[in-house]
Amino acid sequence: MAQPAPAPRFSRTPGAVSAPPALVGEHSREVLAEAGYGADEIARMEADGVTSVPGDAPAAGDRGPLG
Repeated sequence: MAQPAPAPRFSRTPGAVSAPPALVGEHSREVLAEAGYGADEIARMEADGVTSVPGDAPAAGDRGPLG
């Protein structure tokens, strides 16, 4: 997947993409923990398919809300 260049173009401070985008679910555990969910609740959400972690394969035909 190609990532577009930053929209504003400045001559003295050019924009750059320094890292690839986050994987789907890469920060789910951290965000849910910061929101107050415990490890047991987060594990249950993962098991129930409510949230995902990197490496989880999408279900056949499931391209997400934008697909």
